[in-house]
Amino acid sequence: MFILPLSCGGSDALVNVLLVNFVEFLLKPNAMSDPSLTATVLSREHIQKQMFVWFLLCKSKLDIHQLIHSGEKPFSCDECGKAFNQIANLTTHKVVHTGEKRFKCDECGKAFAQKQRLILHQLVHSGEEPHVCDECGEAFSLKSDLLQHQLIHIEPKPYRCGDCGKTFRQSEDLSKHVFIHRGIKAHRCEQCGKAFTLRSDLTTHMKTHSRAELYRCDHCGKKYKQKLKLTIHLRSHTGHEVYRCDQCDKDFTTYGDFKRHQIHHSSEKSRKCGTSGKSFKSKLSFRLHQRVHEKNHGKTMNSANMLELT
Repeated sequence: MFILPLSCGGSDALVNVLLVNFVEFLLKPNAMSDPSLTATVLSREHIQKQMFVWFLLCKSKLDIHQLIHSGEKPFSCDECGKAFNQIANLTTHKVVHTGEKRFKCDECGKAFAQKQRLILHQLVHSGEEPHVCDECGEAFSLKSDLLQHQLIHIEPKPYRCGDCGKTFRQSEDLSKHVFIHRGIKAHRCEQCGKAFTLRSDLTTHMKTHSRAELYRCDHCGKKYKQKLKLTIHLRSHTGHEVYRCDQCDKDFTTYGDFKRHQIHHSSEKSRKCGTSGKSFKSKLSFRLHQRVHEKNHGKTMNSANMLELT
């Protein structure tokens, strides 16, 4: 019998895959009495041949794996020259150039070139909003949307509402906001006549008319247009994956709602900027704010300027 060494990163591990499998086979009850086994199958020569085949397979996988450590990228795209360490990754990349979109969303029909893009897109339909802003509690399906949203907490807002004091970055946003105080509802649904102050609210409302409610809860009769939203709703009946607030014992069926709720229990802002004096609840918002000073002053802020309240 021979041992075939396969190791990665200087490891002393020895791999003999077929031998392990063969021993496991011998340990099975009545294994050797199996009439389908011939003397050839159980011969030393046959076992050694099989072991060598296994060695080649394992060696091939090991070679591919070691490219990660070496940084070598032998597979290049003929179109743009971008290189990859695995041919499978190159194949996935080439779809960008061909324009082929094989992954289609069952909910809205939108197609994507990459499966991962489809998975991210489907979060919009599922109703799951796991990414929550620590400053205001607003939740988002995609982390990129959260990062974009968090910019509003650090950018200047020179336009102030005379009624409530709320500030805005653009004068157009202030004009729209004033409608709330005036009771003006200029955006009306053509199908049911319901009116809204903001066009975005009308757009959200119009989706209720877009198609029939297909999915019905057998427990309470509530209906949903999307199967995934019904699945989320069913958690309230089954008791699965319920998130409980340890301050008020209120239960939530989605992590996003739970995190958004927790924001309102505390007004504490533990991170304070030593330059502007502004305080923040989240570490990410604090760091984004620091970039404003870095850009304005043309240099990185000294750590001595950044205070953290205890």
